[in-house]
Amino acid sequence: MKRYFILLPLVLPFIANTQTTRFSIETEAGYEYNISQNAPELTDENGELLLGIDAMPSSFFNKSKFGFDYRKKKKKHIFGLDANASYTYFLSYQKANTLNMNLTPEHKVKLSKKWFFLQEGQLKMVNRNIENELVADFNLRTPYNLLGYEAGLKFLPAKGTRITLLGSVAKKKYKPAGNANFKYDEYGGELIFSKSLDKERGLTRLELETSYKKRFYQQDGSGTIRDEDGTVLQGDGELNLYTMRFIRVAASTKFMIGDNIYFKPGVFWVNRKDPVNDFRNYNQYGAKFLLKYKNDKNAFALRGNISRRLYPVRFSADVNGNTDLDLIYIRTSFDYERFIGKRSTIFFSAELNKRTSNYDIPSKTAFRPYLNTGFSVGWRLALGKK
Repeated sequence: MKRYFILLPLVLPFIANTQTTRFSIETEAGYEYNISQNAPELTDENGELLLGIDAMPSSFFNKSKFGFDYRKKKKKHIFGLDANASYTYFLSYQKANTLNMNLTPEHKVKLSKKWFFLQEGQLKMVNRNIENELVADFNLRTPYNLLGYEAGLKFLPAKGTRITLLGSVAKKKYKPAGNANFKYDEYGGELIFSKSLDKERGLTRLELETSYKKRFYQQDGSGTIRDEDGTVLQGDGELNLYTMRFIRVAASTKFMIGDNIYFKPGVFWVNRKDPVNDFRNYNQYGAKFLLKYKNDKNAFALRGNISRRLYPVRFSADVNGNTDLDLIYIRTSFDYERFIGKRSTIFFSAELNKRTSNYDIPSKTAFRPYLNTGFSVGWRLALGKK
């Protein structure tokens, strides 16, 4: 509990002044196919086919969300506080019911004409009862608590140019699986360069980003724990301390197509390295885009992301003798909003997540191909000052 006091310097400015900038209430209903993101065919160890909801659960759902957003400017300081909580209830697969709570305080101070100091905290809790053995890649939807803090400097060397340097720390603890506890501490840094370009030709901004993060994992107790990709991190009854290093490089540009619409394509590369076990290493590269439109009555956003993740060494071969691992991820989503007056919004959302894989053992959930889709319609009421 003591570690949460790191957020107090960011939260205290809001205690004396309870003025709210924005308060929102949201409700939506929809359907999700393959909640656990399992492969189309799943068998037990004896080769018996698992059918129905236990193998590939799908369900209608209802989601309620409450949000609070506050911004206050005082001399050279800008304070922000974002808090939200949501609960998702799945009608026919209640093990996946999810409570999500998030608190994000922010602070920005102007040090000089060209220098700013930034800091942001995060406290997040995700709680659900879904069973690990029926979830693809195990910790993909495992409940967890996350505490994070980020701080740094923003420099404006010239008009339209921004350079941001940030350092971060985070602590994440997953819900125990059996009698095992799994957690990690993370430290990292990020450098972002942003430059305004020729607006007359529509190419308005270029952004380059690179980050370095190091995670220190720990697991104790009994039970087998796997990471987000299904890799065995530790077996029964052992204590494990090890590290993973992440490097990410990304670039994006923004094109104005018209007065109310823009297109933002980008590319990225991620490298994960474990100095001890090669089977945890991978390289991932891909491309993404965002097409966004907004006017007084309507808004929509179309997003797409495709990437390839290559593991040069895998912990075991599949039935075809493959020892490398080649995964392709395709993610796309569409969001539409219709504004009714100044406070009310009706919205529609749809998304698709697909993974292909060269690894195919019917009795395993990790690393296998899957298709996950869903849609929802909802209503949002916003109160307070913009």
